[in-house]
Amino acid sequence: MANEETIIQFRGATKVYKLRKKEVLAVDKLTLDVEKGEVFGIIGYSGAGKSTAIRMINQLEALTSGKLTVLGQDVGRLNESQLKALRAEIGMVFQLFNLFNAKTIAKNIEFPLKLAKWTPEKRKARVAELLDFVGMSDKANVYPPELSGGQKQRVGIARALATNPKILLADEVTSALDPETTIDVLNLLKKVNKEFGVTIVMITHAMNVASYICDKIAVMDDAKLVEFGTAAEIFTAPKHPTTVRFVKTATESDVSDKILSELVVRHPDLAPEIDDLFKEVHNV
Repeated sequence: MANEETIIQFRGATKVYKLRKKEVLAVDKLTLDVEKGEVFGIIGYSGAGKSTAIRMINQLEALTSGKLTVLGQDVGRLNESQLKALRAEIGMVFQLFNLFNAKTIAKNIEFPLKLAKWTPEKRKARVAELLDFVGMSDKANVYPPELSGGQKQRVGIARALATNPKILLADEVTSALDPETTIDVLNLLKKVNKEFGVTIVMITHAMNVASYICDKIAVMDDAKLVEFGTAAEIFTAPKHPTTVRFVKTATESDVSDKILSELVVRHPDLAPEIDDLFKEVHNV
């Protein structure tokens, strides 16, 4: 899925918030690469710095120091016009959906296309295409309050894809969903990645989510990157205490068998290690 082209590159990226007379270190010298076509996970507990890190990518949070390159551009050197152009290449999906309750589903998806000044004909065609892609064609004229959480997130994904972004940022997109709906939404994101070639960077506090969908995982704790590897490496041989706690929680979840099965499909070379973990989970 991934290739050797680096699409996002953090180099010593640091973010410090100044609150009154106090400084709070949110991200501390983060260095990592995201390759084109990957599904890349950043996992951490609340306050670990993962949300700040992902918001640096579209410059909703400016760096205090260090360097961040996105789509070949040093974001710290971009002016407002250049930032606007960069952000047009980056879609974002939110934890609580952020839909307009007074607009229909079709109008929600159309909104970024209006901002991008697409013609009415092209907007109509693109909305129809995306509704079909996320399996919501029959809900075009429905309003968000009438939808389930999973349906709302499908609309959020469709809206984020409206302008054909190269990068999709997913911010805790399944944390408000039940386990089975979570799997459905993650499968949709896999489809986005495979069929559109969109690079996905997602943050989550759930190892089961990251392990099910991500090619690589970065674990953050106390503003720092503490562990990094493929999903299979992180899941089968966690090293940092924070990662160990995450894996323990994931193996006890309602969807642990699906996670392990998915890892075997994607990483057959690690099947023996994953099988050992399966036996450990089930005490066999």
